[in-house]
Amino acid sequence: MIESANLVDKNKVFFLLVLLALATIGWTTTTVLHELYIDIIRKLLLVFFSLMILYGFSFNILKNNISKSTIYNVAVFFVLFIYGFSQSVLYGGAHYFSNTTLLLYIVLGFFISLALARLKYNCTVFFVFSICLYVIFLLYCILLMVTGGVDISIPPKYNFSSTELMYSQGLTKFFMYAALLCMCILVFFPTRLSRLFKLIILLSFFIFFILSFAGGARGDFLFGFLIILCFFYYYSRLLFFLFSLIFCALIYNTNTFSNIVDGFIIVSRFSNMLSENGFADFGSRASFFTEALNLLSLNPGCLSFGCGFNFFQYFYRYDFAQYPHNFLLELIISFGLPFSMLMVYMYLKGLLKFTRENGLNVISIFAVYTFMLSLKSGSIFEFLNYAFFIFFISYYLSFKFKN
Repeated sequence: MIESANLVDKNKVFFLLVLLALATIGWTTTTVLHELYIDIIRKLLLVFFSLMILYGFSFNILKNNISKSTIYNVAVFFVLFIYGFSQSVLYGGAHYFSNTTLLLYIVLGFFISLALARLKYNCTVFFVFSICLYVIFLLYCILLMVTGGVDISIPPKYNFSSTELMYSQGLTKFFMYAALLCMCILVFFPTRLSRLFKLIILLSFFIFFILSFAGGARGDFLFGFLIILCFFYYYSRLLFFLFSLIFCALIYNTNTFSNIVDGFIIVSRFSNMLSENGFADFGSRASFFTEALNLLSLNPGCLSFGCGFNFFQYFYRYDFAQYPHNFLLELIISFGLPFSMLMVYMYLKGLLKFTRENGLNVISIFAVYTFMLSLKSGSIFEFLNYAFFIFFISYYLSFKFKN
């Protein structure tokens, strides 16, 4: 890993942490009491965010302290947004922008990408960022337990405010991000941790992993599990085999573990995934996928030049939340196939360049996991996916045209 300095710009790291805390806190909602505390914390984070925006922008403008990476990031955002929105105006999807949730996603995703672009990365920055983010995840986990959001039992069970909820994508991916973070801390910073802290992080890893498993969302858990297996296999064969054996022992339906296994909703959801005719049942996602392909076949203009944001919902008269559930398909519908493939190419090149320059790191791991999630339930406007997409495209362009 390249380390240009031991100094850390604490304000920039803190700004990114506030944004991530604001972006992820909504994933953990369970009971009414927990939702009340979440709402209070969210408002406080919004105040911090607003104050930092006012201070940061006025300071940078007065001091003429705007970096090239920031300029590229802002330029990429505005080019994509203006093109997509203008196509939305032409093809009918623009009225969905009256949705405040959509506007919040756009603003939050943009500022997360901007915060990522403004950091000067080195080993110390990654370490400070990882430890601080771990503390945030740990505090959210403690709040969840204190407010009765989860029963501390074997297996753990979430208490949702609605009796209709059986599982939670938000909780599954939140704790999977937390588990991936612990994995990165253990492997990337072994010399910076005391033995006691290593044990705490290792214990946290298993707790977060189990809580993700208890969340019940199949794809969100499975993608993270595959990353963990690949990661351990590459860095430590011993950890890989130990982790695999423990997990296989837990899910193997013997008399010893059957009560534990049957208590996890995700196990029954995996069992029910195969329909009676032997084919996997992916629910409404499969129909959204088919409808997105059908839309492109009926509208060649969308395939060539794009039909703008939210055209899928407009075409099928759906609500905003009924999007294609596949990031690449939604990208093609919005921007057209040629422009979409160019953007994906720049995104992947930027991610590879960032990883080569800084070594494998927590940002790259999070980006890979986020991209995998986007292929099964992601949207263009999902803030982390949106933020990483803009950041790595701008990172590629800043390298390509650095002179």
